[in-house]
Amino acid sequence: MTTVISLENVSKSYRGFSMVSQVTLQAEQGSVLGIVGPKGAGKSTVLYLVSGILKPTSGTVATVSARGGGSPSMGVLIEGTGIYPNLTVRDQVEIRRRALSLPVEETERVLGTFGLKFAESAKAGQLALPVRNRLGIALAMMGDPEILLLDEPFRGFTFREIDTFRTLIREYVSRTGGTVVITSEKAEETGGLADTFLILDRGRSVKQDTSEGISSSIPGYMMLEADPLDLAKEVLDRMGIYGYRTINSRTLFIYEQYERLEEIREALLSAGVYVTELSLVQDSISDYYTQGRADR
Repeated sequence: MTTVISLENVSKSYRGFSMVSQVTLQAEQGSVLGIVGPKGAGKSTVLYLVSGILKPTSGTVATVSARGGGSPSMGVLIEGTGIYPNLTVRDQVEIRRRALSLPVEETERVLGTFGLKFAESAKAGQLALPVRNRLGIALAMMGDPEILLLDEPFRGFTFREIDTFRTLIREYVSRTGGTVVITSEKAEETGGLADTFLILDRGRSVKQDTSEGISSSIPGYMMLEADPLDLAKEVLDRMGIYGYRTINSRTLFIYEQYERLEEIREALLSAGVYVTELSLVQDSISDYYTQGRADR
C-alpha cells in the first residue's frame, strides 16, 4: 500500500500559541483515518496542515498522488470551507461541477444522492447544520478526489443519516481507492468506517492504532436487545461467540469480539432476529484516552 499522507513531528504555532505539537500520522491509499479528540484538541488544524492551507512551524507534511503525476487532488470540508452562504445549494453544486469540468447531469445526481433536492433553492447561510453538512460533504466528494478531508461532517445528523453517509464514503473508497481523513469528537460516529484512529489531546498525538486495536483495549461489553433471544444465541454460537450473559428475556451482554459488532448485527438480521439495540457500552474512545482512564 502507498502512504499518501504523512506527518512527521509536525508542530504549528500562531502568535505564540501552540495549536498542535509533535504530531505524527500516516494514512494509506484506500484507507479511512479517523482523528478523534475533544474540542480544541487540534483536529481541524491537522486537516488544514494536510490540505496545505496552513504550513507547519516545524516538522514535515507530505501528500503523494497514488495515481501518478503531481500533487493529489483533494476534496475538503473544514469548518465550512468552500460553502458560500449567499449562494443557493443548486448554484454551489453547479459552480463546483463546472470548475471540475464534470458532465451536466452531475448536478442532478449530486442533489439526489446527497438528499439536497428539497433545499436546492435555499441559500447555504439559511440551512440547518445537518443540511449544510450534507452540502459540504457533497461538494468535497465531487469529482472523486484522491484525498477526502472531512471535519466533523456528521454534526447534527440522525443515526440513520450517519449510516447513509458512512455507506456513501465506503462506496467512494471502494470505487476510487481514495483516502479519507475524518474528524470527530466521538469515535463511535465513525465506527465501522475508520480503519485506523489517531487520538489527539491538547494538540498532541496520544495514540494511533487500527480500529480493532483501539476498541479492544477499552473495557466494556456489547448490549444486545433482540427477539427471539434464543435464535440470537444460536447465531452467536455459530459465529464462535460464546462470551455472553443473559440479562432478561430480551437482553444479552456480550463480553468479547467487540470489533465484530456490525458483522453480528448483519448476521442477526439475516437470520430473522428483530434487533432493537446492539451497541458497545464502554468509555468513549476519546474520553478513555484523553482523560487519563487508559492509565488506571
